[in-house]
Amino acid sequence: MDNLLFTLNAILPLILPIVLGYVLRRIKLFGRVFLNYGNKLVFTVFIPILIFNNLYMTNFSDINWKIALFVFVATVGMFAVGWLQALPFRRMPTRRSVVHQAAFNTNYAVIGFSLSVMLAGEAAGTQASVAAAVIVPTINLLAVIALSMYGNEQGRRPTAKQVALRIVTNPLIISVVISLAFMSLRFGLMQAGIDFTLSDDNFIAKTLDNLAAVAMPLALIVLGGQFKFSAAGHLWKEITVASVTRLLVIPALCLVVAYLVGMRSAAEIAVIISVCGTPVAVSSSPMVIQMGQDGELAGQLVVWTTLFSAVSLFLMIFTCSAIGIL
Repeated sequence: MDNLLFTLNAILPLILPIVLGYVLRRIKLFGRVFLNYGNKLVFTVFIPILIFNNLYMTNFSDINWKIALFVFVATVGMFAVGWLQALPFRRMPTRRSVVHQAAFNTNYAVIGFSLSVMLAGEAAGTQASVAAAVIVPTINLLAVIALSMYGNEQGRRPTAKQVALRIVTNPLIISVVISLAFMSLRFGLMQAGIDFTLSDDNFIAKTLDNLAAVAMPLALIVLGGQFKFSAAGHLWKEITVASVTRLLVIPALCLVVAYLVGMRSAAEIAVIISVCGTPVAVSSSPMVIQMGQDGELAGQLVVWTTLFSAVSLFLMIFTCSAIGIL
């Protein structure tokens, strides 16, 4: 019962704002214009600020290179699995790209860190920060590639120059680069004996915290406003394939591999569950829409994987606890 309550406490704060957004749209408190501008605002302003807040305090000296390497390899492996799972949809390029990115574009930035700490205590905090520093830039780079490599409905694919331009102008990737720059600057100053941080009680830190706090509630409400239950009928194949892979196949593979290579501490297992077992990232929906791919499918995958993850995460947590590795 404790595991069930814990999992619901992690998932319901994501589901309830989606429900609120759906209800608000149904009672016509906002319309399509608000949703369009809301998507742009979330993707270009608020989520980049949230990513910056999550990353810039990571300390290079605390990096566990073992977990960093595993998270990076696992993310690249998830990208490969996503390519395989998207093959059946090759005649529908805009859907194929969304199914592909769903395999690796996890919700770690929103619930992964807190989930790691909840599962293994403060011992997992540092390793979770390290995982964030690796997985956030890697995921966003691979997401741009996955959403570009199949082209549009006419099958036209962007050139290498166009893909590179999408990468360097992507707001999420820009925020990662700025975060890494601040991390490097802080590390260099600390090595010189100068304490540099934005976490002090000042107007900059408070402003960033306030703006970052807007990101997920607004993204989830906008997502709920766009959600249509009727769409699940004609997208059921994509939803089923992507959900099973994201929530069952990939976390099972990652946990088995981690165990075999000797990563068996509670902190390591907690981070791996949070990286590999969380639902599709909320940020994927506005990114997909801004890149001209199938936004309807992207929203469906966020909602359904979030709903189903209440069960899949419970099963993972219960199993790992039962065998004594969590």
